[in-house]
Amino acid sequence: MDHKEASVGDDGLYMTKIRIMMHRILNFALVWGIVSFLLTLLFAALAYFQGQSFIGWELIAYGGNTFNGYYTADLLRIEAALCFVLGILFVVIYQAGFMWLYERRNQKVFLIALFAAIIACVVWEIFLLTISAFDPIALLGILFSSCIILCNKRVEKERKEIDLTV
Repeated sequence: MDHKEASVGDDGLYMTKIRIMMHRILNFALVWGIVSFLLTLLFAALAYFQGQSFIGWELIAYGGNTFNGYYTADLLRIEAALCFVLGILFVVIYQAGFMWLYERRNQKVFLIALFAAIIACVVWEIFLLTISAFDPIALLGILFSSCIILCNKRVEKERKEIDLTV
């Protein structure tokens, strides 16, 4: 590694291409978390306009559009809940990921949040595929979380193999 051209990270170690890539991926995790929160509002609003009527103060919905036997409003509400959970998880991934990358904290919270995001997305995607629907947001969540895990493993391997001290 050419130390003359390498920048130094917040932890005082040289920033390699893999560490820079991990840094950028974690930055995107925060952006994706914020976008997920915004999508929560969009899907919740769309669920309201699906023709359901509420009776009384019990908030039990009747009628409305259906798709393969399921109320579209219910599917949109579940999608909104998924986006809300993904928003929280990706903000946690961002924070815990940077603490792991630069402060050498334990990556337990980081990995739990990643696998929770993958499991939630896979379960929702499988359900939607059983009713002949597809969710690009869940697929992006699966792919993005998988990329983070792969980059995490590469950074861990690099830490063990290369001396990055300044």
